[in-house]
Amino acid sequence: MEATTDSNSITDLCSNEACDAISPVADFFLFPETFLFGAVTYGEKALSIGVFLVLIIGAGLLGDFLIRKRFRENDHLQGMVSLYEKIMVVFLSFYGLKLLFYFLRFKS
Repeated sequence: MEATTDSNSITDLCSNEACDAISPVADFFLFPETFLFGAVTYGEKALSIGVFLVLIIGAGLLGDFLIRKRFRENDHLQGMVSLYEKIMVVFLSFYGLKLLFYFLRFKS
């Protein structure tokens, strides 16, 4: 767990050409605390992931509103809403676990 919480790039976790190729895009989504907020310590990382979670929740509520407005009385509404909910649950779960790991690491 220490190697995972100390890493700032996907290339720290794996070292092959595929990781090097996807690193510029994947790092932005996997490590937003480093690339968006410049966090270095575990306390800063936990705080920045918390702020990022609030931003994701706000964007999720806005996206839900826009989807419901766009597909008002349409058969695609249920499919779009269920897909959107699954995507949001994945994002919230991933960043929530990262927040928990950083918080536990900060406390120890």
